[in-house]
Amino acid sequence: MAAVVCDVPDIPMVTVTGRFRGADLGARDRGDSITICMPPRVSIAGKKVFLACTLTVPLGPCGEFAVKLVPNDLAGMNPSDWTYTFTENICGVKRSYGVKLSQLTPVVDLTDIAPVDPSAGNYVLVPGPAGPPGPVGPAGPPGPKGDRGDAANVVVNGIPGPVINLTAFNVGADPAGTAANLASDAKVYTDQGLAVERARADASYIAKGSAASGDLDDQYPNPSVRRINGITVDPATPADGTVLTYHQGDGRAHWDPPKTASTVQSVSTVSSAGASRRLVSLRSATLHDLTLTADCALTLPAPVMGGAFTLVLRQDQQGARAVTWPPALAWPRGVAPVLTATPGGVDVLTFLCASPDTGWLGWPAGLDMR
Repeated sequence: MAAVVCDVPDIPMVTVTGRFRGADLGARDRGDSITICMPPRVSIAGKKVFLACTLTVPLGPCGEFAVKLVPNDLAGMNPSDWTYTFTENICGVKRSYGVKLSQLTPVVDLTDIAPVDPSAGNYVLVPGPAGPPGPVGPAGPPGPKGDRGDAANVVVNGIPGPVINLTAFNVGADPAGTAANLASDAKVYTDQGLAVERARADASYIAKGSAASGDLDDQYPNPSVRRINGITVDPATPADGTVLTYHQGDGRAHWDPPKTASTVQSVSTVSSAGASRRLVSLRSATLHDLTLTADCALTLPAPVMGGAFTLVLRQDQQGARAVTWPPALAWPRGVAPVLTATPGGVDVLTFLCASPDTGWLGWPAGLDMR
């Protein structure tokens, strides 16, 4: 057997073997050979060696050969991607093909990697590590139903198999075992329910002569409305269609209908200039008649939407008494009227509240009345 040994220190080698025989399996000794070629220069980083470019391996007496070659997949090779070219010279006939050797396969026989038909092209063996697993394929159809298991050892709620019959008592639906008494119990439950509903219905009615409470006074069945949300309504009985108005003046809160008559309030003397006067609420008066005896700061009643009142101002015998109006009071064009300064002069003014948000609107009804 022809053997060529080219071990390189610290470099793993791959042994390539082969045997060529005649059709009658007889020995061949005709000077046949295998020529192995590679790039002109292949270096290996850190090994300080160049690999030769051509190697001819003669066949042995029985057509066999063996050769150790450097694998193609060593780290640090330059070039990194190259291929051996094997050329068979058998009986004067040549054929060539490419071969790549991996250090993962230390022994390779040429019959496993050489092409049988030269027309099929070059054959390259590149053994390598296994790649990552592919994606999981679709689920297959369900398999056949398995055989029925042995239920002899199954126990459910204390009842052993293989045949288990569960009653309402076994599953806790009738824990006291009272299913047989449901007919009589239904009548008892119905009677009790009717008694409860009857008592609830009786409690919802108010007996005649019972005292009213809350916003109501007197007795049922004809109580009187005396309060709205706890606030007293004027004792006078409102007429049909009367609109009640809420007031907070006079030191108390109350609901009452509008007054049909006004009360005249007269101020005869103010002790010193700069005195002040608060007009009473609309509930007490809608006409105010004031005699000015000094400069006076007026405070108007609390505004009530839809409320109105008339103010008569009289100068005393000295005259020229000034009035200080509330700042929130609105006048035509924003200008307060000029009052009569003549001693004994009379001015009449009217005030209206269209909205509690805007307050009182005032205008002169008549100035220097004579």
